[in-house]
Amino acid sequence: MSTILRRSLTAFCHFSRKKPDILQMGRTFVFQNVYSSFPHPVACSKLYPMSSLLLDNSRQPHRLCSSLVPSLHPPNSSDVVDAVSGEISQGHTRLFAVVHLSGLQHKITVGDLILVQNHLPPDVGERIRLEKVLLVGGDNFTLIGKPLLSLDAVRVEATIIEKTISEKKVVFKFRRRKRAAKYKEKYTDLTVLRINSIEVSPKLS
Repeated sequence: MSTILRRSLTAFCHFSRKKPDILQMGRTFVFQNVYSSFPHPVACSKLYPMSSLLLDNSRQPHRLCSSLVPSLHPPNSSDVVDAVSGEISQGHTRLFAVVHLSGLQHKITVGDLILVQNHLPPDVGERIRLEKVLLVGGDNFTLIGKPLLSLDAVRVEATIIEKTISEKKVVFKFRRRKRAAKYKEKYTDLTVLRINSIEVSPKLS
């Protein structure tokens, strides 16, 4: 057994002050006599890892832990795509997205104002498209890019509201007894964007 696994089990059994029994069956570890002083669904009288539950169906977990066992039959991918496409086509859900702008990630929705610490070339009032979309989702679904979503699947548009500069930042460096001092005033370009729309293609592939 690895040292990390043994230390994690020892930390888990700290309150019981009792050394657990560790049985090794191939690559499966069964932990017995694990007791805890606080009530928790995972702190049962006997704990078995998920791998042992999948290999041996005769060993059942505690009734409080039965909800932690994953399903052996995941839904079909085509059914998931159809369900998400149907929800997008209805248009009742409010979409959100995570976009990448000037080295930072912003979580946005329709009507939000974003302050970007950079100068963007378009003029004030022009409408632009944000192409670096990392994630988009709604109430019951989330689409995650690897790392970006395709331009055909998602379209996020914004309008430039204002261009300005930040407050003055003073950078002063001084070396004592050396008659050396540097004084500098620094400003940062700021651009304010308003999110106009977040659209997702109803036909996902």
